[in-house]
Amino acid sequence: MQTHDRALHHALHRLPAGQHPGKGILRRHPGHRPHRGRTRLHRRSAAPLPTEVRIIRDTGAGDQAGNEANLEEITILHIPAKVYPNGSINFEYQFAEPGKFVGLVTVTDKEKYVSRFPFSVGEPKGTSPYLLVALAAIVVGALVFFLRGRKSEKVGAT
Repeated sequence: MQTHDRALHHALHRLPAGQHPGKGILRRHPGHRPHRGRTRLHRRSAAPLPTEVRIIRDTGAGDQAGNEANLEEITILHIPAKVYPNGSINFEYQFAEPGKFVGLVTVTDKEKYVSRFPFSVGEPKGTSPYLLVALAAIVVGALVFFLRGRKSEKVGAT
């Protein structure tokens, strides 16, 4: 089994509430994280080949995702392999819970080609280092301010 992320073109589309299904917002790079709710996967290929789609929970297996012994237990969505005559796959899935997931799209020709793309749904991006520095500066500034005030009170009292 070979892994070729460039062998397939894929994109995640987030469909905001009330938006027409044909007008999804393209989510192609790591800075964009879909939220819980309806999500559309679109894959286009030049040739109609048997294609299987699977979304699994991210178990931290890294590049080996999809090779887990308990693949059925961690599978969120499975669309069995079939030939899509126009070479285009579209489906929607309702993510009820936030979390980290891995999309696996397997195309079989003479060999198996697996496109693996990790993504997060409804999770924060993390804490910015700039925010931590700003908070530290505020704490230090407050300490200096209050300690100076106490020092001037002691000088005035004597």
